[in-house]
Amino acid sequence: MPFAPRTKKRLLILAALLVFAFLLVPFYHDKENMPVFMRPFSYAYDSLSNIISSMSAGMNSIVNAKEENKRLKAELQATLVQRERYGEIIKENQRLTDILNLKRAVQGGGIAARVIARGYDKFINTLVIDKGRKQGVVKDMAAITSKGLTGKIYAVRDNYADLILLTDPNFSVAVRLQESRYEGILTGTGHRYCNMKYVATESQVKEGDVVVTSGMDGIFPQGLPVGRVSRAQSDGVEFFQYIEVMPFQPPTKIEEVLLIGRSAEMSKQSETVNQPFAGTKAD
Repeated sequence: MPFAPRTKKRLLILAALLVFAFLLVPFYHDKENMPVFMRPFSYAYDSLSNIISSMSAGMNSIVNAKEENKRLKAELQATLVQRERYGEIIKENQRLTDILNLKRAVQGGGIAARVIARGYDKFINTLVIDKGRKQGVVKDMAAITSKGLTGKIYAVRDNYADLILLTDPNFSVAVRLQESRYEGILTGTGHRYCNMKYVATESQVKEGDVVVTSGMDGIFPQGLPVGRVSRAQSDGVEFFQYIEVMPFQPPTKIEEVLLIGRSAEMSKQSETVNQPFAGTKAD
């Protein structure tokens, strides 16, 4: 039933007085000095104020947690990047230490070079190094790492040179089996492994035999570690065995090399030592 006009007016006046009284509550800091009729409003005001404060604190906590989460994520990402950077520095330092030790083991020192690119000729598997004619690099110099032979210099420019890898089909080197002393020619296959050719079927060859350079080609010094026999097959062949050799140095993991000439000698290395070279650390 609708209120009478007089009743409406009274209700509006009462509501206005209540709102006015509620608004006056904050100005009374001491409830003892507050008029008696306003004290009930102070309890309601305090309850509402506490609810608003709790909601505000909750919202601030959510916002702060979000900002903290964002900050922690950024710090974690920076830490991971820094750790990767330090890890790369440590690995590079180890490789450079290996090359330095290898250089000390070579009479004459050799020329240390860094791989800076893949070769441009799609028909030949080469690497580009940062040393060339002006630094003393000449064609057919052997390229080695702490693990063993990697290839030889294929072409030379003033400050750069192309290194053909021993797994390339155009590469060949005179080699021998370290223990049995059987000799042959190692050629690349275009795959991860090489082939050792011209070993007679009656020769005793077994998996794991170490292959080293023989020096009989007039290009490479003798005694450089090359790889291990990974497969030897004499059945079903007429004159020479089929021998696969896995290089000690994976061609895809070459970052620095040492270039040496035909007359280079390893003062701390002999053929009886397996890979890697003496004085260096294996992976």
